[in-house]
Amino acid sequence: MVQKRINVKDKLNSDGEVDLSMLDITDVPVKEISTLKKATTLNLYNNSISKLPANFPILTNLIKLDLSKNCLTELPENFGDLAKLKHLDLYQNQLKQLPLSFSKLKALKWLDLKENPLEPTLLKVAGPCENTKQCQTCARNIINYLTRQQNKADAEKEEKEKLRKKQLEMNEIKKKEEKKSKKKETQEIQKNGEVKVLTKTEKKKLKKMKKQSETKTSSNFSPLTLALLLLISLFILTAMKLKYLENFEKLIEDSYFKLVALLPADYQKYGEIFAASFKQVHLKTGVYCSNIIHYIQNNEYCILVYNTCREHSINLFSRIQSLYRNIVS
Repeated sequence: MVQKRINVKDKLNSDGEVDLSMLDITDVPVKEISTLKKATTLNLYNNSISKLPANFPILTNLIKLDLSKNCLTELPENFGDLAKLKHLDLYQNQLKQLPLSFSKLKALKWLDLKENPLEPTLLKVAGPCENTKQCQTCARNIINYLTRQQNKADAEKEEKEKLRKKQLEMNEIKKKEEKKSKKKETQEIQKNGEVKVLTKTEKKKLKKMKKQSETKTSSNFSPLTLALLLLISLFILTAMKLKYLENFEKLIEDSYFKLVALLPADYQKYGEIFAASFKQVHLKTGVYCSNIIHYIQNNEYCILVYNTCREHSINLFSRIQSLYRNIVS
């Protein structure tokens, strides 16, 4: 349905009010209203407006705005640009949320949000709005609440920006290291004071030598160290009560008490005391490990570190595979 053209100038009275109420308006004639410099009050009561145009906040001279009994489902994101607004009536619309820029309406002294399907937290903050005092309280509470939400959103945005910059820095460092490594490995070797470009055969020999060096280094890894790491891992995994280790844990416990039973009576008591103390430490270890894992899974920084380490691991594995293929070939 085409909206009937309205002569906005004819609707402006001597008090600076533009009365466009009960005209079945669907679109607000913002440009026409903005030309009326004396207009400080806009009455759009009881129309069929479902959405305000994005340029609505250019009406910065408005002090009083009545949008009651319309079909609004949202307000423009920059609604807070109406900095002079003191009185706002949004009674009986379809609003669930208010834009965060609402927190910039520091001059707002009166607000009615009755009969809107507001989300529960916002509804509780707004209060009943049954009289002037309650509407004044509503304006104050809503502005304070959305100011806190805006500050929180700004802090989160700043934190994300810091993480983004840190990730970019890490990527840049990684690129520089790869470039430096590539240059060192594939381009030059120093020989008799002269720079020599490596041939493909020399590159393969150099990679093979590095592989042999890495293998030699890894072979020096003590079996005792491996055994110790295995025991520590087993201690932590059984402490976390993993299903597939239940039988193994029970076997260890039964074997221990069988050994204690073989000890003299005087020593059996100390064996049982040790077992009780060890069990407490074991249980607490499981709780601490579970808490740490839960924290890591839900911490944004830890997730970033994990993804970075995973990426480095994948790249390292790819390089090892490539090196192995070259050696074999």
